[in-house]
Amino acid sequence: MQIHVHAAAPVSEKKPTRPVNEEWVKSVVQKSLDRFEPRLTRVEVHVKESTGAKAGHDKCCTIEAKLGGMPPMVVSVAADTVHVAVTQAGVKLQQRLQHDLDKRHGKVRKGAADGSGAEPLVDPFAE
Repeated sequence: MQIHVHAAAPVSEKKPTRPVNEEWVKSVVQKSLDRFEPRLTRVEVHVKESTGAKAGHDKCCTIEAKLGGMPPMVVSVAADTVHVAVTQAGVKLQQRLQHDLDKRHGKVRKGAADGSGAEPLVDPFAE
């Protein structure tokens, strides 16, 4: 699986920000999407920090994944930190990919401990 990370510079340079650690971003996305690796052909990760005057979520992570034989799937998450945005985007894409694959193959997932029928999600930071 090819993972490409694109980190955009902040819109405003009034507040200095640290550069995004691309290797860390790749490792988080890799862990989140590991079980789909045989089918994934390309993953694009866009991390943007907009430090404007407005308060709120100013870090955004957008991940686009291309599965063989399916149209590209895109998720986006805005958060207070790059760490949270990247982690949540990875989990969100993991959920969406699993849902779409199950739907495509007509599967009903059974046997989860919580009764939801879904496998537990992989936390990229759990050791």
